[in-house]
Amino acid sequence: LSSVDEALRAHELIKVRLVQFTERRKEVAAELAHEAGAELVGTIGNVVILYRPHPDPGRRSVSLPER
Repeated sequence: LSSVDEALRAHELIKVRLVQFTERRKEVAAELAHEAGAELVGTIGNVVILYRPHPDPGRRSVSLPER
């Protein structure tokens, strides 16, 4: 979890491969996103895509469209 937090702080959007949790992939992905304070963007096979905006608006590299 600390590695995920560190990667999200540096990159905002990350991919995490869940090799050991293939049967419970969706539950583990949702729990990981919740614990990291991130949004679960999607899953592709065993890869989970997480997004969390950088706390400093000036350092955000991902811009989302206005709703």
